[in-house]
Amino acid sequence: MGAEALAHARRALAQGQPLQAVSLCRESLGTNPGDIDVWRLLCRASLAGADLDTAREAARQAIALRPRNVQLRLRLAWVLWVRGELGEALQLAGEIERSARGKAGASARAGAWYERTGQLDAAWRCCLRAMERAPDDARWVTAAARVAAARGDAERAGSLCERAIFLQPGEGEAWFLRSRLRRHTADENHVHQIGYALDRLDPDDPQRAPLCYALAWELEDLGHDEAAFGMMREGARCLEADREPREAPGPAACAAAERSFDRRWLQTRATGEDGQGWVFLVGQPGSGLALLERLLTSAEGTLGLGDSGQWNFLVARSVGPHQAWDERLRRAATLAPEALARTWLATLRPLSDGARWMIDRSRENVLYAAQIQRALPRATLVYLRRDPLDSCLAQFRALPTVDGRAGMPDLAAIGRRHAAFHALMGHWRRHLVPGFLEVDYERLVSEPGAVLEQIRTATGLPVGDADHCGLERFQAGVGRWRRHEANLAGLASQLREDGVPVG
Repeated sequence: MGAEALAHARRALAQGQPLQAVSLCRESLGTNPGDIDVWRLLCRASLAGADLDTAREAARQAIALRPRNVQLRLRLAWVLWVRGELGEALQLAGEIERSARGKAGASARAGAWYERTGQLDAAWRCCLRAMERAPDDARWVTAAARVAAARGDAERAGSLCERAIFLQPGEGEAWFLRSRLRRHTADENHVHQIGYALDRLDPDDPQRAPLCYALAWELEDLGHDEAAFGMMREGARCLEADREPREAPGPAACAAAERSFDRRWLQTRATGEDGQGWVFLVGQPGSGLALLERLLTSAEGTLGLGDSGQWNFLVARSVGPHQAWDERLRRAATLAPEALARTWLATLRPLSDGARWMIDRSRENVLYAAQIQRALPRATLVYLRRDPLDSCLAQFRALPTVDGRAGMPDLAAIGRRHAAFHALMGHWRRHLVPGFLEVDYERLVSEPGAVLEQIRTATGLPVGDADHCGLERFQAGVGRWRRHEANLAGLASQLREDGVPVG
């Protein structure tokens, strides 16, 4: 496949035409089957279009061309994960991890795979091995800091950030992670150091964005709100050039879910399996889902799956190859809930590890709320609400490389996504019975024990200790939007026009 043809296939994928990209790749491979770049692109395009047999074939063919390439083998493990072959995926990841013990980079890449799939203990294990092999490589120290923070170990994450910055003063992600771990004061802050690090970077250096966000967080702590928002805008500008489409549900997906799972569907579909012991969290990006999951999984016998996307993957492979959300959700409404339930329970069994309660906070859960309720009638749907402007601001302040799908550098796009989510939640409220257990972010961070008791009373889920989660940072986010009211005026107007109550 020539460079021009490869670019054409990549462009088709970027424009939301994955099946066209698949066709272009297959056409090229007919004349040049040894082109590994085409096999890689075919794997990506097939995953995007839910052509999972082709994705597996492409991953294996790429490995056949470069059998010792760790990234290609981890890509196959991811394909297996999306296919619902979780046991096989974990087995392959384990083999890669064991073979990588002597190589820092390979261990770190295995850790990133585990982190992506929510296996944080395994991710931490790999990070430790990477640092053991290359203790002076700031990249692996930063990765370990990110995993430590995700596991709720703020103290260790902070010390790792300090080490990464010492090793590489321009390591932007380490600065950003450290800025988020605690509130800063006039006597204890890094504003001048971050500014100095920024001044030393070229305008197009990829480290500029995380340093801008780090500086924004610390300036905000010091009360310099206008300067802080200016740095958020600068960080967003740096990210604009490197934006990629995200799977987080947007306006098209939310509208398609409302059309597909309409009132008639809710009145006619049969129910599936039991679902006792399953809790599905639903909320906007930036609404605190990761915090709620961490609080809920602090009790013995509970296991968090993170932002696993597994119900969305289940639907994708059940409906077969398709081009867009509208088609996926339209076909999803034709699936039998009882068959989905049986497949779901069998698929997730390898992850249970004896846990009596499983908690899933996938962003796509909001799209499939009705389907989940029908398939697993004794499962609990928990909706975590947050002030709309605080939720949108949290997304704008997030860094995509750290926060994944929570981060988005475009306030107008954030507003459109929020309004679409709000409209879909209104649809579920009107038609789902018994509906969601609704809890407020503001009460969660001020009275976590009371919220956990509310959930325990409704579900029977055991309650753990809420005191260890370090809620000061989260409490500071309540009403934060008021500090940036002038800069968020356009967003507020947009939300009001779209029917979202703000202010």
